[in-house]
Amino acid sequence: MANFLKSLFVKGIEIDPAGATSSQVLSYNGTKFAPATASGGGSSVTVSDTAPASPTSGNMWYKSNTGAMYVYYDSFWIEIGSPSSGLDGGSA
Repeated sequence: MANFLKSLFVKGIEIDPAGATSSQVLSYNGTKFAPATASGGGSSVTVSDTAPASPTSGNMWYKSNTGAMYVYYDSFWIEIGSPSSGLDGGSA
């Protein structure tokens, strides 16, 4: 099957997936979106009723018994967003 898509642009920025491999993401390199290795910056996300014991800045914690989300910053857990009600607005 021939590839008829020569270029893909979104709001004037080229999206070029050429050469992409498994586990890569498209990342903006200053000119276009191109394949790159994903990096998490060493942060982690913990799902638990209690806060992680030895967090580092940037770690996230989803408090499973309340639905609250926190990020660890400057020696404190800072709540981000608000707990979900568990309702998606759809019908059952």
